[in-house]
Amino acid sequence: MASSRMLVTNFDNSTTEEELKELFSVHGRVRQVEIVGVRGLGFVEMFKKSESKKAVLALNGSEFKTSTLKVQEARPFNDSGRRHNRRK
Repeated sequence: MASSRMLVTNFDNSTTEEELKELFSVHGRVRQVEIVGVRGLGFVEMFKKSESKKAVLALNGSEFKTSTLKVQEARPFNDSGRRHNRRK
């Protein structure tokens, strides 16, 4: 099953989870936003795959605050905890 979770990178260090939620909610209902340890790196999950596809198309390469966003579908982990298609 395709993921509705997206990897978002290259956003301004001052960006909050609430700001990302607001930005992505224009393209559908946001289930969860998580900014991980390093600023400028996070995940956004939509309720529907179709909404996440719309968000990727609309927001990848777009300007947000002082940065150009990079948005792509997050690759799921397989049973061993490794990302699919990753070289060993």
